[in-house]
Amino acid sequence: MGNWSKGHQGFTRTTTGEDPPTINKIPKREAGESSEQNLGNDSQTSSGKSLDQMSERLETKRRAETEHLIAQTTPKIASDLHEDWRASRKQDDGTFAPRLKPDGNGGEVDIANTAYSDLPPKWQAENKAAAEGAARAVLENPDDLERAADAVHKDWLTRNGDSAPPWQKQSYKYLPEEEKEKDRVVARAAAERLGKKY
Repeated sequence: MGNWSKGHQGFTRTTTGEDPPTINKIPKREAGESSEQNLGNDSQTSSGKSLDQMSERLETKRRAETEHLIAQTTPKIASDLHEDWRASRKQDDGTFAPRLKPDGNGGEVDIANTAYSDLPPKWQAENKAAAEGAARAVLENPDDLERAADAVHKDWLTRNGDSAPPWQKQSYKYLPEEEKEKDRVVARAAAERLGKKY
């Protein structure tokens, strides 16, 4: 239905004999105008759907590219994180202060004196999980180291919260500066592999 004008030209006034005057409404448009308007509306609707579909395709592509980038860089970031951690334990004789952990097969492994590639699957998996979380944190916060470090801390808590001491379960902003810096180190390592810099 078209719009009806209530202006002077949009009404006709008729009288018949003794009957009181009546006012009949007549649309103020040509016969074909409604079809053209509908065609215009259909075109706008179709155009809107096309834009929505294009946006959705672009977002799907962007997500796929992000996941591919994370999958590509995670092993490298995991290795970097392990080597950075080992470096903090390096001793004068070139070895690293030992850190014994269960190897998942009933024995123990000195993870400090073991290269990432030689770690048991259980310990590689933890490094990979940390690396993936760090990559996501950096990609979601490319210009804000503190937000990325906060995300790194939250990700760590999802994996280690049950065994973490109470003070480590705090929000990032309440952590001691030394602990915050550990999260920043992880974010910076991921950023470097992703070609970004804080």
